[in-house]
Amino acid sequence: MQCQCKRKRFPVSPAIYVYDGRADIVNASIIYSVVSNSNRSPTTGVMVVRSDISIANSIIWGNRGTNDVQIAIRNKSSTVGDPLNSHVSMTHSDVEGAKDNVLIFSNDTEFNNYMANRPDAGPQSG
Repeated sequence: MQCQCKRKRFPVSPAIYVYDGRADIVNASIIYSVVSNSNRSPTTGVMVVRSDISIANSIIWGNRGTNDVQIAIRNKSSTVGDPLNSHVSMTHSDVEGAKDNVLIFSNDTEFNNYMANRPDAGPQSG
């Protein structure tokens, strides 16, 4: 996938959302996206759920929501080798804030607790 996501406004979703699949993100600029209601997503940049993705030669920067996380990785369980867990590899790429702006949830319970207990968390509709 070669793309440029720039200065977009999304009501609840990150710029790139990969769910239960495989994606190669190459030469991408995922920058300055804004999520106006981030109660439904922990990130405004890239969200990975039960997927394998590769990010190469890309920039993930300046994406804004209530927590400004650039990448969120959600696993199904904390069991090593669980086929429903996510795998992300990244080479020659730049992420704003480096590892401080990457969230890794080891299981669904951890993700749900994070979403429910954030200071900015409001009512979440289905």
